[in-house]
Amino acid sequence: MAKMVWGMLGAGRSISERRTRTLEVGGVIKEFNNRAVPDLGNLWYAKQLFLALLGVHIAERAREEVKFRVTNIEVANAIEALGCIIAFGYCTWTQHERLLGSTKMRGKHDHSFRSMRHRDFYVTQPMRMGMLQPLLAFGLVKAKTTRFNDYYCTPEGVALLNIECEGTQLITKLLNWVTKGATAPEHNESYRNILSQLEPLSKKTLLQIKASIELGNASVASPDGSAIHKPQRRSNALRWVQVLQSDPNQEIDWKRKPVEIEQDHWSDLQAGALFTNARDAAMKVLDDLEVSVAQRTDHRFPVSELKATFEKHLAPLRDAARKFLDLDYSLINEATRFCAECNDSDSVQLIINLVKRDERVLRFSQSQIVPGAAFRSYASVASYTSEIEVAEPPKGLKLPLGTSYRIRNLYWLNVDLNLADAQTLNSLAKAGVEG
Repeated sequence: MAKMVWGMLGAGRSISERRTRTLEVGGVIKEFNNRAVPDLGNLWYAKQLFLALLGVHIAERAREEVKFRVTNIEVANAIEALGCIIAFGYCTWTQHERLLGSTKMRGKHDHSFRSMRHRDFYVTQPMRMGMLQPLLAFGLVKAKTTRFNDYYCTPEGVALLNIECEGTQLITKLLNWVTKGATAPEHNESYRNILSQLEPLSKKTLLQIKASIELGNASVASPDGSAIHKPQRRSNALRWVQVLQSDPNQEIDWKRKPVEIEQDHWSDLQAGALFTNARDAAMKVLDDLEVSVAQRTDHRFPVSELKATFEKHLAPLRDAARKFLDLDYSLINEATRFCAECNDSDSVQLIINLVKRDERVLRFSQSQIVPGAAFRSYASVASYTSEIEVAEPPKGLKLPLGTSYRIRNLYWLNVDLNLADAQTLNSLAKAGVEG
C-alpha cells in the first residue's frame, strides 16, 4: 500500500448550500472572485487539475483511436470517482477534504467503466466541474466554447500527463478500461499513487503546473473584457500566499498592502470582500423575513408591518453597504447600484427591493411579502438547507471577513505545489482560523 501523505488533515464534510438566491448579483460575485485570482476556478490542490485533464485526454483518444462513443464528462467523472475509491481504501472510507462520495460509493463493487460512467454512480457536483477555467486558462486544453465536453488537450496538456505517467502503462490501461471493458487499474501500486487524490503528484509535474499557472494562456479572453493581466495577478498572488505560509497567523489589514500585490489588485480584493459582506447581510435580512413569513398562518406579511418589525434588522446591512460605497469603487457598476439600494433610508422600500431581487424564495405581491416557488413552510431557516458534499480545503488563514475564497484556495494550492509533507499540512491547517 502506498504511503498516505495527505491523510492527517481531518475529515472532509458536507456543507449546507442555501437554495439558489442570487439577488441578481451572482455575476458580480463571480467577477470579484476572478479579479482576486483570475481563472483559478475551484482549484485548491493539483491532483484535481491533473485528473480532469487525464479524463479529457482518455476520452479524446477513445473517440479518435477506437471510435468509441463517450463524452469528456463521463470519462473525467469516472476517473475522479476511481481515484476517490482508491483513496477511501487508504483511509477506511472516512471523509476527507480531498475526497467526495464516501456515502454514495461505499459498497459499490462494480468498478467497470460501464458502471461508473452512469450519472448516479458518483456525486452530482464532482471536482471536475470547478476545473473549467483553470484547464483552459493555463493552456492545458483548447475549445471553441467553455463546455467541458468540447475541451481537447493541447500539446502542453499531453506533455504534462506524460511527465506524471512516465514509465507506466496507466494511459493505455485507462483507455482499455473505457473502451474494452478491461479491469479498472486500481490494484497496481504505481497506478494507485497516480490516481489517488491522497497522493501528491511528482515534483516535476508540480513544477510544470506551477509554470502553467504563472504563465498561462494570455490569449484567453475574460467574459467581461477585463484588461487585467491575469497571469501576472496569479503569479503575484502566489508569491503573496508563499509569504503568508511562513506565518499564517499574521493579521491582514486592508490599510497595509503587501509588496507582492499591485495596488489595483489590492483594491479589487478589498472591494470584493466588502461587497460580499453587504450581499451576506442582505441575505440575512431575507432569511429573517422568510422565517417571519413561514410563522404566519396565511404565509403573508403585510408591507405595512415591515418597518416596525424589521427596522433593527437593517442596521448591519446599511453599515456593510456604506463601507463598500465609501471606497468609491467604480469598476463594477452593478455592485455600486446594489449597495446603494441596501443603504436606502426608506426601510420599507429597501426590503421591497431585496424581495424583488429574490423572487425565488419570497415575492412582492399586492402590498404583501408572499412565498415564492422555492419557499418552504418551516419556521427555521436552518431547515431550508440541503446537504451537498463538496471538497473544501482547511482554513488555516486569518483573512478579512468576505475575502474571496480563491485566496484561501490558492494558499493551499501553493502548499501542494511545494510538496509539503503531512506534518507541515497539519500545522498550517491548525495555525489560523479565518475571521
